[in-house]
Order: sequence, then C-alpha cells, then structure tokens
Amino acid sequence: MAWDGRMFIAPMPESVQSQMQRNITRPVTLLNLSKFRRVADYSASPDLAPAYDVTGEEAFDTYIGLATELATAVRAEVLAMGSGGAFLIGPENQTPDGMFLVRYPGLASFLEMTQSPDHHAIGGHRHCSPCRLAFAPLK
Repeated sequence: MAWDGRMFIAPMPESVQSQMQRNITRPVTLLNLSKFRRVADYSASPDLAPAYDVTGEEAFDTYIGLATELATAVRAEVLAMGSGGAFLIGPENQTPDGMFLVRYPGLASFLEMTQSPDHHAIGGHRHCSPCRLAFAPLK
C-alpha cells in the first residue's frame, strides 16, 4: 500500500472513537514512523522557532526532550527509539527517517497527555518537523 503523502499529526475524532470502541483494557503500544522535513517549518508556531534554521529531525528531538516529562506523568514508557531506513518488509520507496515505540497504560493515558495544555504548548516542535507521520496503536 503506497503512502498517499498526507500527514497525520493528531488523532482525528473518528479515529479516537474507533480506537475506543476496540475496548482495549490493557496497556497499548504506539508505533510512530516519521519522515522529517529537510528544514523544519515553524510558520504555524513562530513563537517556538529557534533563531536559526533547524532540520525536521532536530525540531522533533526538541519535542521529544520536552514531551518525555509529560509522558512520564501519564506513566508512559519509551520502549525503542531510533533512526529509520529501508524496510525489511515493506515498500521500497517509503522509508521512515525515525521510529519509536511508546507504551501507555491505556489509550486514555495517551489522549490525556496529547490533549493537555502543556502538550499543546510544545506541540509546534512536533508539527513543524515531519513531512509525514503516522501512529498505530498495537493491542
């Protein structure tokens, strides 16, 4: 299945409803695959922009550094994080630049974190960095 180029940053209401209907009652692990912009686009969050151009990966690293405390507050745990590359099994022309796995106590914990005012305050670093982003909850 080819990626259609859309970027997905935050859960859509329909996606949240669909996931909640799965009635997952145990911890969930979110898989994040990211494709970063060559230069981060802070036009939607100029107040967060550094004084010089940074790469999308650098902007995302800033977000991760700030979001780690928020994730810890909802008892989330980063299981793996690293650079991407060619898929072992997957499309040859769709290589992620970065990936990470985060386990949350439940989907509600993830939503609590991402909907918090503190997360909204730092979200610009995440929004400006990827040119493609996808999350998939693993049951």
